[in-house]
Amino acid sequence: MRHSQAHIRLGGRVAAFTFIALVAGLTCAADTFNMAVTTAGISVGNHLSGPRLVAGNLISRPVLLEFWGVHCPPCLASMPKLEQLHAELAPLGLVV
Repeated sequence: MRHSQAHIRLGGRVAAFTFIALVAGLTCAADTFNMAVTTAGISVGNHLSGPRLVAGNLISRPVLLEFWGVHCPPCLASMPKLEQLHAELAPLGLVV
């Protein structure tokens, strides 16, 4: 079954919104229950471009982390939007 570009874009937006809502919910829950979330030891593997990411360097910075695969058409379709978000919001501190 072939998906239209509108459906793919909608799927990407829903996935991004869900991720942001989940992170916001977890952040609120951590504050409410005084839970500490430790990510300093996490590092992301090889990059095609740019420096290696280490979570400890991202403390107190907003981060949009997208999980995707090369065999996932909706994932690949979301890449231009992620590039746009990076271009627009990186000067404000968002790490994509």
